[in-house]
Parts: sequence; C-alpha cells; structure tokens
Amino acid sequence: MNGWKALASHFAVWDYTVNFGEFYHPFPSWMTMYDNLKSYYDYGYVDIFNQGNSYSEHLAFYWFDMWMRTRLCWDIHADYDKLAEEFLTAYYGVASDCVKEYMDRLSFIYLKWAEKSGYTGKLGATATLDKWPIEVVESLWTIFNKGYSAIENSSSLSAERKQVLKERLDYETVFCRFLELKLHSIYFSRDELIEKIDTFEAICKRGNLGGLRSWTTIDEEIL
Repeated sequence: MNGWKALASHFAVWDYTVNFGEFYHPFPSWMTMYDNLKSYYDYGYVDIFNQGNSYSEHLAFYWFDMWMRTRLCWDIHADYDKLAEEFLTAYYGVASDCVKEYMDRLSFIYLKWAEKSGYTGKLGATATLDKWPIEVVESLWTIFNKGYSAIENSSSLSAERKQVLKERLDYETVFCRFLELKLHSIYFSRDELIEKIDTFEAICKRGNLGGLRSWTTIDEEIL
C-alpha cells in the first residue's frame, strides 16, 4: 500500500460485510470495522463500496453494520464504542445487554479460531461441528434467553414495543436455530425438531431470509 500511495492519490475499495458461504453465519466485521475504515482514511481512499447481501435486511447485525459504517465514514474520528452503545441501546432496547454479550462471545470464539487456524472471517466459511459443538450453541442460547426474559418482564414497554424487540432478537437467533438443525438434530426428538423447523421457517419467512447462500434456498439445505 505504501508503494501505491507514492504513485496515486485516489483510491477505491471494494469491501465485504457478509459471509457468502452461509448468509446466516455472522460475519465478524464489527471486530475490524474501525481499523479497516481508519486505514482507508489514512491511505486516502475516497470511494468505499461495502458489499453485503441482496436478500434481506435481517441477517445478523445487518442494521448495526450499516449504521456504524455510515457514521464512521462521516466521521472517522468518532468514538466507536460510544457509537456502538448508542445503536445497540436504541435498536434492541432492554435486550441490548444480551446482544452485546452475544457479540462478545462470538468475538471470543472467532479469536480462538484465529489462534488455532488463522481464521479471520472468511467469506466462504460454513458451520462445522468442530467449530460449533452443542455446548457452544447452548451457551449462546443462554445469552439469548436472558434477552427474551428482559423483554417479557419489562413493565415499561407496551405490548407493541415488546413485539418489535422480540422480532429483532428473533433475527439474531437465526444462526443458533440453523446450527441446531444442521449440526445437532440428533439431540432432539421428532416433535422437537418439527417445532424447531416450523419456528425457523416462520422467522425466516417474516424476515425474507429465503436463501442460505447465493445459489441455494432453505428448502434445498434443510428440509
């Protein structure tokens, strides 16, 4: 980059914000977003194209990623942590602590992978049993259940607001639900699996989450 900077003054970047291997798989851009954008700024980039998915606005952390990138592109010197806190509190409400804990847990998992295999957020990553054992999935559900409880037990929220927050949390749970169906179906009875499939399909239909990756549908992968 230093060599190119000596030769040119106008740079453009094509960046990625989604895992094309499995759209449901959270792409850990929140871990590097600020550093990447700051590097673009320092090197003099004036055009930034962020390629995400074209299927749904309800993939993991979609609105967080969009809002944060917009704000940081407007002011790269803004405080990342304060911006993140502002968005999560406004968007997830009483479940924001749960979502922050979920993101921290995912960050811990991804960093452990990086130590072992050099994983840094591959665009074509797919969920495998060695990386997502049932114990990890259960630990993620423990976090989400705290969020659902916070919403349900809040005395200050209207029924309508509770429903909005619940649906937003539902979309973040899609990956866990997908892991249960793809990797851990042996742990559930037939009736439990039917219920899980029905719930998974209902959330995906509501959020227009119809494709697992660019070339397949949910029906082709799961059912």
